[in-house]
Amino acid sequence: MKKSTIYSLLGCLLYAMIITSCSSEPKEPEVTEMEVTQDSLKQTDKKVSEDIEKIKKSMKDLDDKFETKN
Repeated sequence: MKKSTIYSLLGCLLYAMIITSCSSEPKEPEVTEMEVTQDSLKQTDKKVSEDIEKIKKSMKDLDDKFETKN
């Protein structure tokens, strides 16, 4: 009885390890590269948006400055 319990537990453990190893498949290099590129593009997009807002503010300040002189 003790041997059958040990074999059953060992079998369950091996089965769980096989299922885990099959389901945690490593990512393909192309997918990893695409994710890195996507992150880089998001950062660039954020920086460009911030720069656009700064430029808009500067132009508005310039407009206000020259508008008051006229």
